[in-house]
Amino acid sequence: MSDISPVFIFDFQRNLNLRFSRAWTRTLKNLWWRSVTITQGSGSLEELYEWMLETAEIRPTGSEGTEIDFEDVVSISHRITNDNFGTGLRLSRNKIEDNRYDKAAQWAAAAANAGAYWPQRQIVKLIQGGKVNKAYDGLPFFAKGHPVNPFDDAAGTYDNLFTGMPLTAQNLAKAAALIQEIPHPGKAPRYLTPTVLLVDGSNKLTASALTGADILTDPLNPALAAPATNMIKRAYDFGQPITVPEFAREPGVWYLGCEADEEAFQGAFIYQERKPFELSSYVGMDQAELDRINEFEWHLRGRNTAAYGHPFLFFRFEP
Repeated sequence: MSDISPVFIFDFQRNLNLRFSRAWTRTLKNLWWRSVTITQGSGSLEELYEWMLETAEIRPTGSEGTEIDFEDVVSISHRITNDNFGTGLRLSRNKIEDNRYDKAAQWAAAAANAGAYWPQRQIVKLIQGGKVNKAYDGLPFFAKGHPVNPFDDAAGTYDNLFTGMPLTAQNLAKAAALIQEIPHPGKAPRYLTPTVLLVDGSNKLTASALTGADILTDPLNPALAAPATNMIKRAYDFGQPITVPEFAREPGVWYLGCEADEEAFQGAFIYQERKPFELSSYVGMDQAELDRINEFEWHLRGRNTAAYGHPFLFFRFEP
């Protein structure tokens, strides 16, 4: 009788799923992409997103209160298409019977790590390509002169790309002020609060000092080099800075982001999921079905995509 029985397969895949679940959970604990990304389910190949612009503005209505200006409902739309992604493992019957767990369990852990990290990998690619790839307003995601209202030139523009700004206390404070001044189309402040600071390894020490130290010495500004109370920590609510190893190819570049708000559908990036990553299974097959299989394959498959959201929620600073 074959060693590969329904009971064997059940036991084999239980171990596979255990390794998968543990690795997935461990990887998820070390990810940051959700802080700047909204996640959306999807029910079809592609989804149409409409970004409603806040154009409502209070104006005088005359002495009788009857001279009312009526606003247009203004929106920008773009489509996001899901793609297929996955990986797989193929083992012969002999390999499974001779070595029940090791190869498959190692693959399951590696696949889980890859699947859990996948959304962050996609967001990193968007950030790295942000000076070229376009946002919904037709400009590169990182650009100067993003329109506040693409349908009203008088509403002005804002920047989310800045040059000549190395990471210092003064520049961090300046950046926060510039972000807070960005208006929405209704000609009122957005009251944006940047709290997410992302840096490469070369800025890790500086970022940690600026956001966490009680007493600060800024060696990049000799005139202010004497130790002093860290007013950055007192005045702003930056979270623990995030060091992103993938940013090492652009040393000194740093990013500020505003926390994504799922309820308000406000995020710098979108992760859209048509089908979550799932492991295929042979559980449920009877002995006759299993006896006909000489090569067993396990697949990790999912359907998803990542795309740019609001440029006014994420900012790039170059030294």
